[in-house]
Amino acid sequence: MSWLEFLIISENKLKIMLDKKEIQRFGLDCEELDYTNPNVRNSFWDILDIAEKECGFHAKGEKILIQFYPAKSGGEIFITKLGILSKSAERSLSESPRVAMLSSKIKIYRFDGLSALKGALAVSKGVMSENMRVFLGDGDEYYLIFEDRSENSVSAISEFGSELPRELESYIIERTELVEIT
Repeated sequence: MSWLEFLIISENKLKIMLDKKEIQRFGLDCEELDYTNPNVRNSFWDILDIAEKECGFHAKGEKILIQFYPAKSGGEIFITKLGILSKSAERSLSESPRVAMLSSKIKIYRFDGLSALKGALAVSKGVMSENMRVFLGDGDEYYLIFEDRSENSVSAISEFGSELPRELESYIIERTELVEIT
């Protein structure tokens, strides 16, 4: 039987224990992990998504430090929310071969119609997390709220809509209607 066990150490720290099957399931069973490999980084994001559902540890919009320690019985992952870092501290951490640094940002875009929204969704497949939400305003405008986990900016979406400040998220949620886009 596979398992993931979560231990919240503090609001900013989480320890995750994995058995051998989970290590294999997430592709973390390499002799030496390449933390720059997109598959490894996506595995860590998948584990963080599970942690959010299972124990309520939220990493959205945060810079995250990940330390992975393999063991005979599986392994342990230590997650630390970093908060605001100086560029030199961030560079030092990202250059370490034994840690991964992940970051995500909440992005909000406004679109003048459904066709513009669908165009943006078509060009951004694989960039957005599954937790994107679409809202319909009073007119024919649509709002897309998602967690951007990419290392690069999601600039292609800007061709279809306008990026809005993150601070408008609660305003949009309160004053628009959540819709399902198929």
